[in-house]
Amino acid sequence: MPRALLSTGVLLALSALALAIRRLRHRWVQTATALLASDLAISLVQTPFLLAMLPITDAPTATQALFGWVLLLTFFWQLGINAHIMRHAMDASFGFALVLVATWAIANWSLAHLLLGG
Repeated sequence: MPRALLSTGVLLALSALALAIRRLRHRWVQTATALLASDLAISLVQTPFLLAMLPITDAPTATQALFGWVLLLTFFWQLGINAHIMRHAMDASFGFALVLVATWAIANWSLAHLLLGG
């Protein structure tokens, strides 16, 4: 739960900052709603796979490895969706938006690792 709250806070804060830099603050509520709704949808897709992987051991089974690949693909799908949302919100290119949300993902992971541990 702390990781989810931190991730949500980072997403909302960085999207607000990006829109403020582009002087598009008036688009933040719509953008934040779209980002949160898409993250919820992806989380609903990922949850069955995460639950099926339990318990996680040092030597994963073939099924766990397959589900790990599915989760990785859904992560990249989520990056693409978020980039599409930010592209429209910021009137920017998809490439710029993709680099932006990928940077957010790295910042989110780094902050979670720093504050919540491995």
